[in-house]
Amino acid sequence: MLVGNFNKNFKMHLNKVLTILLFCNSFSSALSQHKDTLATKYVSKKWSKEIRNIIDFDNLFVKKTGEKIDKVTFFKMKKKLGDAVIEEKLNYNGEVIKYLAVFGTSSKFSIADTNNKPKVGELYPNIGFTTIDNKKNKLRDLKGKIVILRFELDTEKFRIMKDELSLLNTAINKFGKNNFKTFVIFSFSSSKEILKSYFATKENFEFVEKAVRLATKLKINRTPTTLVIDKSGKLVNYYKRIEDIDLKKILESSSK
Repeated sequence: MLVGNFNKNFKMHLNKVLTILLFCNSFSSALSQHKDTLATKYVSKKWSKEIRNIIDFDNLFVKKTGEKIDKVTFFKMKKKLGDAVIEEKLNYNGEVIKYLAVFGTSSKFSIADTNNKPKVGELYPNIGFTTIDNKKNKLRDLKGKIVILRFELDTEKFRIMKDELSLLNTAINKFGKNNFKTFVIFSFSSSKEILKSYFATKENFEFVEKAVRLATKLKINRTPTTLVIDKSGKLVNYYKRIEDIDLKKILESSSK
């Protein structure tokens, strides 16, 4: 009798464990698919010799139909239908999932033509955005301050850069925090994820969530990217590394 009850209880607990494991596996798979599906962005590039050298023609599709095409077919369609734009579909980690070809008239309406990227020394577009504490900002209203825009993919990548961001935080304090407005703009992370991140309590940073459209509009094609706008609203430069930013020099130039 005891043996029978033991076997019965053992089977019941085993079934519960198996059910939990199956659920966890399904949830993990669903989460992974959700990330791949939703956490993607498109970076469009007008056809050029440079694009030709980097594109993977084994992973090229026609955006309108979804049809996979090879290199020969691509050039035939380009000749027949007119100019082309190549869209890179990027996954959660910023890696190219596939290349999408847009032909003819519709290619002229691509918002990510890199020829329109804001140029160094020119007035930066009057962009608007809202921080996670619901403060609305427009760039034109920040004239008189040096504006630093730091574009990040997500909070996971952001944590890795904590030492680099510490340098920026220290420099801002050194040269006068009242001279600067610094925004960290995340393409995919939510306010909840940002508040849990390493730098969410730092005094000199304000945060913007889920801003992939803004990053795409401004032609930010890699993360992290930091750009600095001087007190008159002109773009100083794009920076791959924080240590390349000379805030003292920028501040002195802006004060002249």
